[in-house]
Amino acid sequence: MNKETAIKREIKDSVFTALFSERKYLEELCRVLKPDVTDAELESLSIVTIQNILVDGLYNDLGFMIGNYILYIIEAQSTWSVNIVIRTAMYYFETLRKYIAENNINIYGKKIKIPKPVFYVIYTGKENHAEDHISLSEEFFDGDSSVMDVKVKVIHSVGGGNILDQYIEFTKISDEQVKLYGRTHKAIVETLRLCIENNVLKDFLRSKETEVIDMMTTLFDEETVLKAAFAEKDRETAEAKEAGRLEGEENSRLLILGHMVKNGGFTIEKALEVSGIPKDEWKKYISKLS
Repeated sequence: MNKETAIKREIKDSVFTALFSERKYLEELCRVLKPDVTDAELESLSIVTIQNILVDGLYNDLGFMIGNYILYIIEAQSTWSVNIVIRTAMYYFETLRKYIAENNINIYGKKIKIPKPVFYVIYTGKENHAEDHISLSEEFFDGDSSVMDVKVKVIHSVGGGNILDQYIEFTKISDEQVKLYGRTHKAIVETLRLCIENNVLKDFLRSKETEVIDMMTTLFDEETVLKAAFAEKDRETAEAKEAGRLEGEENSRLLILGHMVKNGGFTIEKALEVSGIPKDEWKKYISKLS
């Protein structure tokens, strides 16, 4: 593949998943999120991240349990969307469903014990969002928590140079290099070089340098390809407009957006943003894609 292959925008999230899939770094993350964690609890850690086995299957960035009593669901987001609270709820119930099935728990008999959920979003985007949490009831039910509520803690930074801080710094360095060199091989190499020189995820990037470069280089550039597809569609639409043949334009866009969401790992909002569709038109597409 050409070395100038563009970096997929969601690559930082992929690095997040790869980083914390390693037990050493997962334990470090656990210490950040639960400072009073004991050695025995660290020994009991298990990863329960939902894997994207099916093309349109549900998957998340990171899920892990401490013993069988605390469940962490964590998402890394570079683009802000309050809909993450809905997706988090879906991840939780899917993880809980699997937990119940794998442990042969009877939910039709006496009261069962389930792990307490803790939800986080690690937000590394450029948009300024000062919220320290998102609430399902506040965002979608006018604050009526009697219907249902899910609260997700939002982390922008934590300080102290710990593993989570280093990941956030990695995303900043990556953004800076992409701004300088575009989503190219040069940006990848410079990101890794600067991170290693500045002790940012140094051990991880050194030990996994080849894998990380390969990951960042070979991931299919859905964004570039799909932007081209929309550009071509816009040209066709302009021609159709002149000829009075606009029927089917919306369906064509829906097909492309559906492909981005199901096959490209995009959220609906990210797909709409990448496609260049004006924001005042998003509502009609969101209702049909949800």
